[in-house]
Amino acid sequence: MKNDEHASRTKLNHAGRRIPAQRRLGGTGLLVGMSASGALLAAAIQPGCASPPCEETLTCPRPAENGGETSDGTNASGRPMAGAGATAGAGGAGPGMAGITGSGGATSANGGNDGTSAASGEGTNDCTDGNEPDGNGECVPASQCHTDSDCAGSCRACAQGTCVAVKSSDDPDSCAGTCDAGGVCKSKRGQACTVSGNGCIDGSTCADGYCCDTECEESCQACDIGGFEGTCTAVKSGAPHGNRSACGGTGMCAGGCSGRSDGKCDYPTSNCGSGPTCSGTDAVAQAKCAEGDCVTPAAKSCDNGFACVGDACKDSCSSDTDCESDYFCQDGRCHLDAVDVAVGGWCSMAILSDGSVYAWGSNSNGLLGPQGPALVPGEGEPIRNSPINVTGLPARAKSVAIGDNHVCALLTSGDVWCWGSNLGGELGIGEVTTNYNATPVKVSALPSGVSAIAAGASTTCALVGSSGEIYCWGTSYSGVLGTNALGTASTLPVKVAGLSDATQVSVSNHACAVVGSVLYCWGANEHAQCGQPATTAPIADPTSFGFGRYGDPLQVGVAGNHSCALLTGGDVHCWGWNSYGCLGDPYTALNSSVWQFVEVADLGEAAQLATSAYSNCAILRSGQVRCWGSQQFGALGDGNIDPNDYSVTPVEVIGVSNATKISVSAHNCVLIANGSLKCWGAGEAGELGNSLSVNAAVAVEVTATW
Repeated sequence: MKNDEHASRTKLNHAGRRIPAQRRLGGTGLLVGMSASGALLAAAIQPGCASPPCEETLTCPRPAENGGETSDGTNASGRPMAGAGATAGAGGAGPGMAGITGSGGATSANGGNDGTSAASGEGTNDCTDGNEPDGNGECVPASQCHTDSDCAGSCRACAQGTCVAVKSSDDPDSCAGTCDAGGVCKSKRGQACTVSGNGCIDGSTCADGYCCDTECEESCQACDIGGFEGTCTAVKSGAPHGNRSACGGTGMCAGGCSGRSDGKCDYPTSNCGSGPTCSGTDAVAQAKCAEGDCVTPAAKSCDNGFACVGDACKDSCSSDTDCESDYFCQDGRCHLDAVDVAVGGWCSMAILSDGSVYAWGSNSNGLLGPQGPALVPGEGEPIRNSPINVTGLPARAKSVAIGDNHVCALLTSGDVWCWGSNLGGELGIGEVTTNYNATPVKVSALPSGVSAIAAGASTTCALVGSSGEIYCWGTSYSGVLGTNALGTASTLPVKVAGLSDATQVSVSNHACAVVGSVLYCWGANEHAQCGQPATTAPIADPTSFGFGRYGDPLQVGVAGNHSCALLTGGDVHCWGWNSYGCLGDPYTALNSSVWQFVEVADLGEAAQLATSAYSNCAILRSGQVRCWGSQQFGALGDGNIDPNDYSVTPVEVIGVSNATKISVSAHNCVLIANGSLKCWGAGEAGELGNSLSVNAAVAVEVTATW
């Protein structure tokens, strides 16, 4: 290494070597120096000759005695002077340079025009024995270093005879990279490295064979990208480099590098595998690549109740097969199935499969609920001739029962909520109110676990499934509450006395319940409608009777002044007042009262029964519907409307098949197996729900507005 103190004492000769500013040669008094013009000076200093006599000559006059130097470079005896030769130079256009002989030699030099020189002869070591000059012209012991090449290894340099480490600096002679702070040769960033994690200067790491600025953690990053070596760079295409994790996936969904700025693998999202198809009525979309895998989406329901047909969801329907299983097709759209239906004096209601309630007809006393049409003074009774949603119920509805001026709904929670008129305590809230309530309210004090409800004109009864007990509330002018308290009303539910294990109940001005193989009836009996000989006084205590060999009762229906029961064999038997032939027996006199039941003639095997004040209907096991009684309003559905006509035997309702549930009044409605609804009879208040307000002598389809 170069030493500043030493450098200040040295100058460069014409060959670029550093020589001492003044050094004695051999044991003589010869001085060698450099002139101000750069010419080499040599002068023999004699006693009394303290300095060279001239600047540009190499000799100083001295006696040629005692072996002294002569002007020709020999001593007195004529031998070359040890360590110093006679020098002569001739300059051309530029200054001449002088050479110095080695031991006993002679040197001549001719200066060229450009100031170059030529030398011959063998130089001598000007250091004492055991010392040698180092690269800076200093005499150092021969055992020490003289030049950087004497220092073994990389990042080593010679400084004043000692090999020292080169630190935090480049050493191009021994290290292709750079020397770190510890004097170890390391590769620079962007240079090749040999061992992962080692061999790179601090601040870089070996990655992909290069010293890199970071480790390149993502799969699609690399340090060996051409033109960016040493910089962690996104791989624009192909597979990951080096030891990076391969991109996942197989086949056409396999991932690769695409130059993402975050260095992550890119995966195709193209179609793969099977195309769109149907799984039942659900749609299965086209399989697509996702994160390296070919993924087939899960089957999904189509929107708006449409079904998947072929390989795609329908967007319109022409039949029920174009709709999901719990939807039906009407007017090109799929509609949620209805699951129950009920009718009352002036309105109709349906429960959909989602538990919602829809109503249509007269909104007298708020029967249609909070969303029903408002009463406009001078415009008559507000009606709705297509279904509207009844709001305000806190849970899904399970069934609904309609009286003359009130409605009650049994919820899936087991609670009963009612709305409409409360003049007779019909709402079961513990008080009578003069104003109707269009918003449903919860019936108070009912036992939990109600399984069924039934409504009369102004009375409602609830059947508690676990015990079979019956609780009723509302008016009791005919003893229909079953509490022995005639002519009174109860604003809270009261238990029917002495009755349990009932499985079904029906209410009008009297009530009957199925209990095992017999019926129990109570209330009005002036036309023997309770199955007992006619009495002017109501029957206060439930009284039983059976049907003997005809079978056991499955269902009972009561209405006004007569009653009917569906027996196990599919026969229907009726008793009470035979107005308009309601008993269905051509051999029983019109308008007569019979307490002994008679079989409805020519009905066929019935599956369900429904009764009203002037007509009755039954669903046959075939799904057809037959009705008997008054033809008023077209209630029999056979195409005739005549208030004075009637049929004492059942007639088939036109336009109905596959019926599953039925409810009757002055108008009648059935639930069809596909979830749609049909109605016939009185319709001037919009009770038929077909968007018209006229009577219908044949079944018409209820307009599905949901």
